[in-house]
Amino acid sequence: MEEEEWKKMERARGSEEKEDRLSDLPDYILHYILSFLDTKFAVQTSVLSKRWEHLWSYLPILKLHYSGFNTIASFNKFVSWCLSHRDGSTPVHDLEFWHYGRVPPALLKRFFRYAVSHDIQQLSMAVSLNFTFPPSFLTCKSLTTLRIENWDGEEIPNSLDFPMLATLELRQIRFPSGENGCLNPFSNCSKLKTLILDNCSYPKSSILCISAPQVANLTFHHNCIMSDCYNIKLSSPNLSSFVFIGFLPPLLSAEDIPFLDKLEIQARRSPVLEQDQKSALVLLEMLTVLSTAKSITLSASTVEILSCNHDFKNIPDVSFCNLKSWKLNMCGMTASRFFVLCYLLLKSPPCAEVLFMLSGRRVIRTTIEQICNQNETKVTELKSVDNVNAELCLKFLASRPWDTTATPTEQSSAS
Repeated sequence: MEEEEWKKMERARGSEEKEDRLSDLPDYILHYILSFLDTKFAVQTSVLSKRWEHLWSYLPILKLHYSGFNTIASFNKFVSWCLSHRDGSTPVHDLEFWHYGRVPPALLKRFFRYAVSHDIQQLSMAVSLNFTFPPSFLTCKSLTTLRIENWDGEEIPNSLDFPMLATLELRQIRFPSGENGCLNPFSNCSKLKTLILDNCSYPKSSILCISAPQVANLTFHHNCIMSDCYNIKLSSPNLSSFVFIGFLPPLLSAEDIPFLDKLEIQARRSPVLEQDQKSALVLLEMLTVLSTAKSITLSASTVEILSCNHDFKNIPDVSFCNLKSWKLNMCGMTASRFFVLCYLLLKSPPCAEVLFMLSGRRVIRTTIEQICNQNETKVTELKSVDNVNAELCLKFLASRPWDTTATPTEQSSAS
């Protein structure tokens, strides 16, 4: 009796294993699963059964990546086949196109035309050739996110007119010179909120004007060690976040920026001292222009670069009137490099919070007023000094007010 029951259980288990539960799932779930695959692999699932034969053609996401092909010719052929056999009534919400060789002009034109006609919302492109955007694409009314990377330094048009574009990321793109020494390519992108410029090339004799009225988040990456200075003019009244990462920061000018919440600078040191000295002056100017920030984060290398400027008579008289918090990475820094740091702190409101990020992941949270009280120095007295006294600053910093492990005896002897 037990043996018969065991055999029945085995037969039931075998029938369950043969049952294709995955294929019984609704289309929208299968589409969601396939959307994580490269389109090449999504197409290959059509051989599984009749249930899967045309599923890929209804995907709203296309990921066309060259990495899955042996030759450029085979990839170009697949892209053309895919555009021809996909369901024409299904919109394309997200389209990725990564190509590392020559794209036939006719195929590229067809690609852009297909994207526009199928209500493209998000487009990511990475190509290694010069190409020209067709006029119909430059005025696409459905596009909300655009990411372009070009290793040959494709030149962006003088003006972009994407009425619904909210996020724009440009990598290794060249900006043209513009007219009358000023380039303003984003002024017609009325809904642009996030702009990322990553290792782009800027004209020497022109000013890049960022005047999109709704831009709230602006990020610069600049990893070229030896390059010419470039000029950026901000005219974005709703800017709330500004981030710079790289070697040579831009020469910044700006109109009123009343709502800046976050300023983050991660400047990198150059092997050439003269370059760091130049960067120090540019960084100080950037801090002056963006002094309305409520929160400022400086990396350890940024503070080190700032300390390369020894001519403190030419430091702009800046006041961080809206500042609520400093975040300062002090890992691996010596006391001799805290002069500029002290200067910046003394230009801040007494109630501003200071987070010292130290080695060993230790974080010291305090305020400028508490720091001065530990050293028996009034904030008002230090702020009344027009030219910061180096001896006073070094004495102040030698007390190590951020180090809670220091005993009162050590602090008094240091002072």
